[in-house]
Amino acid sequence: MCTPETCVQYLVLDDSVFARPDGHCSACCPQVKKPKDVARLWAGVNDGEVCVISTDHLHVLAGAEGRGEGDWTKIPMGLPGLKRSLRWSTPAACSRPDAADPLVEKCCANPAKIMGLYPRKGVLAAGSDADIVVIDPKKTFTVDHATMRRGRLEPHQGMELAGFAEHTFVRGRQVVAITSASARWAGQWLPRERAGSL
Repeated sequence: MCTPETCVQYLVLDDSVFARPDGHCSACCPQVKKPKDVARLWAGVNDGEVCVISTDHLHVLAGAEGRGEGDWTKIPMGLPGLKRSLRWSTPAACSRPDAADPLVEKCCANPAKIMGLYPRKGVLAAGSDADIVVIDPKKTFTVDHATMRRGRLEPHQGMELAGFAEHTFVRGRQVVAITSASARWAGQWLPRERAGSL
């Protein structure tokens, strides 16, 4: 079974970030590529070739911006992406009537199917866990490391994104409402009972 996956950074960043003074903050493995590679990935997302969009989130705290202090072998090879994984759309793309369809498929349904957790996860249906994120497609957000809690490494600095999560429910219970969160307790171990597939 072939299930191509990409991460958010490979869809929204290209190697022009390395020309910035803080270009070392965009180091990840594999590294972000040329604009033509970004376009190719988007083509794969749109035609169904890319099955999953995920994040390999690496949280780097304030004070670690040196990222290796001149030695690339000491740079932590990952980027923060978890807080922006649902905000990777531009405002124009997010306003399309069908904008949520590929988001749900690539970020929710397909991962659940691959991991053998579908239909408990990845779909809203009778008998499934009621894991729901309510998104405001009209609300935009300009990424600014100064407003991020705890972490300051921000390769998406200055990007305007849309699709802000207003409410989050885990198994039917609200754990996040706008900026108030009580999600620390919400995780639950889910053993795989079978192999998954798409």
